[in-house]
Amino acid sequence: MIVIIDTREKLPFQFEKNINTVRTKLEVGDYSLKGYEHRVAIERKSLDDFIGSTIHDRERFKKNLSHLAGLDHKAIVVEASLKDVFMHRYKSKTHNQAVFGIAAAITGKWQIPVFFWENHAYAQMMVEKYLRSVWDSYEG
Repeated sequence: MIVIIDTREKLPFQFEKNINTVRTKLEVGDYSLKGYEHRVAIERKSLDDFIGSTIHDRERFKKNLSHLAGLDHKAIVVEASLKDVFMHRYKSKTHNQAVFGIAAAITGKWQIPVFFWENHAYAQMMVEKYLRSVWDSYEG
């Protein structure tokens, strides 16, 4: 399995040693699988970036959602917990219920799951497992 990491990814995940990675510009998302770039994409966001993208850079993000929605395997992974949202542990003045609503709308309207994982390490672990599962479904 070769994981492709977008060149614009500023804090890339460090996957297990048995997973090879390649840095290249992806059309959509931050992570994909070599040979399946047009079928698989994971978009990684910090909580502040998720809110900024969905509230303040909405039009650009809608285009990104449109591209993601057309893929077979896609997800948005937010490096924060739902408690972080509930406790308003982000810079924006956006109400926490609006953040929950945005995540639900993305999942409902665009059929793109939005996962909240507590921190970078948990997000990395889950993305690795998700990509491994997808890889196995294609190559297994």
